Amino acid sequence: MASPSPSKKTKKDLVNLEGYVNFVGSPRKAKQKAADKKEIEFFEVSVNCENNTVRAVCYDLDRRPLLEKFNKESNSCCLLNAEKSDNDVIILDDTIIKQKKVAFDNKTFEPQITSLMSVLQEIPIWARVSVLGRIYDLQDTSSSSKQKTKLREAKIIDQSNVSRQITFFDHFDEVDEGKVYKITNVMVAKYDKKKVLKVSENSSIQEIHDKPEIPKPATTTRSSEKCSGIVCMVDPKSLNTRFLCGKCEKETQRNHDNLFYCCNNISIESEMVKKEDVIFMVKSSVGEESLKIQLNSKKHLLESMVGVPTTNPLFLKLFMGSKVDVTYKMVSTVKDVVDISDCAQQSTSKLAPQNIDEQPSTDSINTESN
Repeated sequence: MASPSPSKKTKKDLVNLEGYVNFVGSPRKAKQKAADKKEIEFFEVSVNCENNTVRAVCYDLDRRPLLEKFNKESNSCCLLNAEKSDNDVIILDDTIIKQKKVAFDNKTFEPQITSLMSVLQEIPIWARVSVLGRIYDLQDTSSSSKQKTKLREAKIIDQSNVSRQITFFDHFDEVDEGKVYKITNVMVAKYDKKKVLKVSENSSIQEIHDKPEIPKPATTTRSSEKCSGIVCMVDPKSLNTRFLCGKCEKETQRNHDNLFYCCNNISIESEMVKKEDVIFMVKSSVGEESLKIQLNSKKHLLESMVGVPTTNPLFLKLFMGSKVDVTYKMVSTVKDVVDISDCAQQSTSKLAPQNIDEQPSTDSINTESN
């Protein structure tokens, strides 16, 4: 059954496309707008028109076989009464798709190569660009959603000496550390208030061998650093699980119906991104300044070090004042802990159950007056 097109209520500029279907994407899911609770399925389409290649989005999966047939057979077609929306075209429920002969050849128009400086200063969010740059800090990761989709994240630097985060949602095995690539149909997006790049199945990747002028970063690996010291501050607010909107990534509070509302969308807990980072400070034992270190997993790192399952108040009593060895990596401006251990042997009295009546303050808990 066809899903209703989100833009059916507010038709704006209707357009007709004539050309060749050169790409039909896999079905994907996105959250509905307004008060709709269910996810909506869609897929991407690219159409080679006479003077440009147009990206379209279709919310009716029943139309996918017909578009795939046009793609495989290289037959020209027309899409009548589609909707123009920013940089893309939306195939509406009443858009007519049928075969039609055209007077031009099947040619793909790739976006022009854009410098990363231009991406920062000029290119709007959601636009598609082609970039040419060197990949570094490449690592395997996964999405924050419950599906745990495989991703590869990296940074890319080009001749303008500007670098950006780039995420590979597809073409995982086509890039290597330190090499230069031309990547087409890269989407400009925003994460943590910064422009980033996203590579999808509609992108193409070509290694370039004759671009020595693209700078090489001082290091192409994520080296780790270490420090030792006393835990002198813990932010108690960070001990509780926070929930972030999957679209804008803002922290969102649940309402009285135990639901989350953000970006005109209502979500249940399993659809939110969970944030469980604990923020604390270590005063270095060698006289250096205190280091604010953000942990990615309080349950797996800190509680495993403490040695017993704890409530927040008991955890604070066990963790505060501990002498620790910390291994961390710099991620943006945050020191991200990858390993932590207690320098001193835990005594049985420290791990024994204690009477904890007090609750942690809403302010940062500090063992020092300053």
